[in-house]
Amino acid sequence: MWPSRSSSSRRSARTGRWIPFPLDMLERLGALVGADVATGYCEGPLGDSFGPYELGTRPAPPWLPEALAGCGPEDPTHNIHRNMVAYPVAISDFLTPRAFARLAVYHEICRPLGAADSMRLYLPSPSGRARFFFFDRSSRGFELRSRTLLQLLRPHLVRARDHWRYPLEPPRLGLTRRQLEILSWVSRGLSNDEIAQRLWISEHTVRKHLENINHRLGVHSRVAAAVAFVTSEPSEDEVVLDATMPE
Repeated sequence: MWPSRSSSSRRSARTGRWIPFPLDMLERLGALVGADVATGYCEGPLGDSFGPYELGTRPAPPWLPEALAGCGPEDPTHNIHRNMVAYPVAISDFLTPRAFARLAVYHEICRPLGAADSMRLYLPSPSGRARFFFFDRSSRGFELRSRTLLQLLRPHLVRARDHWRYPLEPPRLGLTRRQLEILSWVSRGLSNDEIAQRLWISEHTVRKHLENINHRLGVHSRVAAAVAFVTSEPSEDEVVLDATMPE
């Protein structure tokens, strides 16, 4: 069930879930469909291979954004090809093993990641944008059961995304949504490198966010910033319904 603005939504905020689909949900989805390499959710401009918002269960190697920008569109499930599709689509639906092995996307992305196949499930999105889940696995082919399960879940995922709520203004402590997300991971004991991998951003970006957080809160350590976060409480009027993507 998608949480309402109650104690459950406040707990989600405390655990860094100012995001449409939390990491633990992605992990459960991946387990259901046999995605043993990685599962993730992405939003961004149509045509982009590495959107401005991505959350995945695997650490993102530093070379991945550049590789995706270069040869990502070779993937037959890429959003420039399948954004309007309402059912799961996998690379193996369109390419034989030999044809797949001839492509740069296989040698530069899938093979290094250990992904023999990848499946996407697209959600309806505003014009010019894409929203989708990806499921990577180490062996070729996704079972009919997995596809059927995703097809049955899709209407519920669409409703969850359409009713997802996030703060329009800085929700608390005078921090931005991204700063709150980072601070929530700090409060759970993650290192800068671990946070960077979770959010698919650079460690340098995490450090800069933390510097700005400390300055805004008037503290001098990550521990003090985490204490301020944990002891704060979001107000009931900090969220509004919105269909745009997170910053």
